[in-house]
Order: sequence, then C-alpha cells, then structure tokens
Amino acid sequence: MILLQLINRADHLNALKNVVRQCADYSMMVEGHLPSDEDIEALFEDVPPGFSVQALIPNGVFDGQNSMVGMLWAVRDYPEAGTLFIPLFLIAETQRKHGFGREATGQFEAWGRSAGFQKIRLSVVKENENALRFWQKQGFQPTGELPARQFGQKIHERFEFEKQLS
Repeated sequence: MILLQLINRADHLNALKNVVRQCADYSMMVEGHLPSDEDIEALFEDVPPGFSVQALIPNGVFDGQNSMVGMLWAVRDYPEAGTLFIPLFLIAETQRKHGFGREATGQFEAWGRSAGFQKIRLSVVKENENALRFWQKQGFQPTGELPARQFGQKIHERFEFEKQLS
C-alpha cells in the first residue's frame, strides 16, 4: 500500500534528493548526466513559461513505512484549463515492479477527477520503452509525436499521451 501526498521543499527535500538519485538510470538516459543538488531543488520551481509555482502539484510516493519511494510532479491547467500535465514521475529503481507506480497513478487520477479535471496529459521520450509500456497499461492513449527537445546533454523526440478522467 502506498500513499501519494503533497510534499514541500522544507520538509521533504532530502527524501526527494534520495529518490531522484535512486533513479540514475532515468537521469542518464534522458539528460546524459546525474542531477546536482541544485537541479533537484529547482524541481520545486520548474513550471512552464507564464505559470506560477502555485500551478505545481509536487507529490511524493510513500510506502507503508512512510519512506518516500517516488515522486509524481504535475502542473494544473497546462497546456489548457481542465488538464493536469505530468512532467516527471519517478519510482526509485529498487522499488520498481512492486505496483507503486500503478497505485500512485490510480490515486492521482482519483484526485484529479474529484478536483474537476477532465484529463491528464504527459510525454515520454521515445527511448524510454519501459515508460511507454507503463503508461499504456495505465490506460493512457498516444495522441501524437512532439518535436525534438533538449534535456540536459541530450536531444529527444517524445510521444504525447493522454487519459480522459470524465
């Protein structure tokens, strides 16, 4: 059993750093380098242009012992009103394949529905085959390809996915 809950910099930064560092495989694949402490701290301000940090929904994924094993970041009303956008979802490498990701996304979807959002949108870099399979198993549908974009030291093409909540 997991718990998806809002986190903040003051109370959860060290746990978040631990989770992100346990996702070195993701960081190397997507950005080509490991994140610095400053990179991890900046996640609490990482919103699309024109959005304030109040649009950010930073969630920690906690296991039954109240240890953070993952994170699910979301932005409300992006790219349009009624849409939740997930820019980053990580589960620590040693905690994968235990259902934490499935449970966390299920809880997030339930919260999104109850908060009145109509859909969830996200993108996945083409090289991340595990994430492509995961999101499709969660009922997300591909909606198209996005132009190549720089992530750290790498450039990636991405697939966009969406799931209707209503």
